[in-house]
Amino acid sequence: MSLSQAVAGSRCRLRRLRGAGAALAQPVRDEPNRRTGLHDRTPSRRVALPVCLTSFGAAVVDEMNRIGMFVDVSHCSYRTSMDVMQRSSQPVIFSHSNPRALVNHQRNITDDQIRACAATGGLVGVVGLENFLGDASPETLSDHICYLSDLIGPKHVGISLDHSFPVDVPEANEMYQRFPQYWLASQGYLKPNRSQMHPSDLKKVASILIGRGMSDRDVNAIFGGNFLRLAAHIWR
Repeated sequence: MSLSQAVAGSRCRLRRLRGAGAALAQPVRDEPNRRTGLHDRTPSRRVALPVCLTSFGAAVVDEMNRIGMFVDVSHCSYRTSMDVMQRSSQPVIFSHSNPRALVNHQRNITDDQIRACAATGGLVGVVGLENFLGDASPETLSDHICYLSDLIGPKHVGISLDHSFPVDVPEANEMYQRFPQYWLASQGYLKPNRSQMHPSDLKKVASILIGRGMSDRDVNAIFGGNFLRLAAHIWR
């Protein structure tokens, strides 16, 4: 859920959403907005938009902390994500983001962002889409997991494949083409036959990680234990 659309300037709506069962939200997603901050793909610098977390966005983060919601900054700009992590009194997550050091895609995140996330007690969930991985293979996904584990420790790493629908179905491509200012061709969104990791591939990923020397305990944590631990802490 994107808070910019869901709460429309009212924290009361946020509380109602939490009461209805919403337990995770992002300040921004596929478009920039004036309510909370800037998303990761700014279509034009000529448009007057906040480049940081707004005052209302800060109040939303405070309220999410108070009522027990995951604050997810995966689709935020660098500055907005850093502002959110500095503001939040609870762990912040990048629910589905990969390290930019391995693949220089604008949806991926820098080492500074990764370290700041870990400093909040949060975690980074690795994405299984080709655009962000380099290639959607168990070996490459394992490379991203190992990079993050070496940088911030396995307790701050998770898996969030973002597997929902085939990335090359006509409906998805029509959406990308309809909003080229957000789904940039230069970032690979219009590439035909893009691949993605399937959940059934994760068994091989576990074998690769164990083969590289990762303990069963750390693999179990990365494969869901870390998200469950944070959920038990944040949700209430």
